[in-house]
Amino acid sequence: MTRKTCCDFLHQFDAQEPFISKLSKTIFTFLLLREKDD
Repeated sequence: MTRKTCCDFLHQFDAQEPFISKLSKTIFTFLLLREKDD
């Protein structure tokens, strides 16, 4: 899953579930940061 795919997914999500989207962004950011460390 590319960063762009994540962003597109989150943008779609934002419109429907702002709270869940916020949570997802935090998780995605955490996962992306962990990926970089590897």
